[in-house]
Amino acid sequence: MKSCLRPLLAALAVGLALVPAIAFGAGMNIDAAVDRLDKLVSLTVDQRIQVAGIYANALDALKAFPSQEERMNKGVPIRQQARAQIRALLTPAQQKIYDITPLRLGGGTLLDINAAVERLDTLVNLTTDQAVQAAAIFTLQNDAMEAFPTLEDRIMKGMDVRQDTRAQIRAILTPEQQQIYNTTPVRLGGGSLLDPAAIESRIDKVVTLTDDQIAPVAAIYQKAIDTFRALSADDRANGEAAAIQKSAQAQVRALLTPEQQQKFDANPTGSEDLAERAFVSVFLRTAPAVTARVGAATRVVQTGYLVHLAGLKAMKGNYVFYVQGSAGAAKFKVYWEKSPFAPIKIVKIEDFVGGIIPP
Repeated sequence: MKSCLRPLLAALAVGLALVPAIAFGAGMNIDAAVDRLDKLVSLTVDQRIQVAGIYANALDALKAFPSQEERMNKGVPIRQQARAQIRALLTPAQQKIYDITPLRLGGGTLLDINAAVERLDTLVNLTTDQAVQAAAIFTLQNDAMEAFPTLEDRIMKGMDVRQDTRAQIRAILTPEQQQIYNTTPVRLGGGSLLDPAAIESRIDKVVTLTDDQIAPVAAIYQKAIDTFRALSADDRANGEAAAIQKSAQAQVRALLTPEQQQKFDANPTGSEDLAERAFVSVFLRTAPAVTARVGAATRVVQTGYLVHLAGLKAMKGNYVFYVQGSAGAAKFKVYWEKSPFAPIKIVKIEDFVGGIIPP
């Protein structure tokens, strides 16, 4: 019998996805959408007719885009306008329901605020006052996400919004609650981006773990993360974190077959940004501004990185590279971003002596 660990850990790694930014697409069934809204707020006959017309107009506008990517990205204002028009048709009592109900249930909010508060409550046992404050914080997050005019903006710029939300949530918690929140992955309602199940899942994609390997690999990463969290800031700065990571990788490698080890050695962290790293490395070898500083590059070595993944293959981050050239050597921090619909873009380069180099 197939082990249940693989689907379980895969589900944990994916977690609760963001509420879809797309309330309806070009293939939407208008009657079904109207029925869903009717069940939510009890539409009158006139309201049903007007809502159907709004959906039909929005769908016609979406179909004018030649590709699904453009419907997803450039169609955001169309969907926003449709929700505003629907809301204007509703009575104040209906609007209250519509405003707090997520898109997937026929409402007008991106974020399922009630579900977010309930998940946090389950995690840390909120007081009544904390629940009210948390709801307000999540509402502000939803409003900020709604303000972005495109799906790409929600994916890329929304990272900062979500980070700010986590900081605000952490601030309303007691020290005991913060300890739980700080060590619980985001997908479970916490504030930690460290997630052993997610790491295991990435490694699984690289080497295809057997059923017998899944649990031991997850346990290794859980222990490594627990050890990392116990480090002081000085210890982390002195390289202890890197030593913990290296030890965990060695333990995982020892569990693998020779064939798996070959794949693991090529990508020991299960990184999903190998192509982006390679692109930046080549870029630094040929960038005129870098060549002007160090001469023709003879050696390019990555020494640090920070990457944010945001679904739909959207990423942004920075890489630190040491570049040795014919006329000298220097370290550079390269900021980059990649949307789901475009190649990687170099945003900014810093030279570690206070200078900004044109990309």
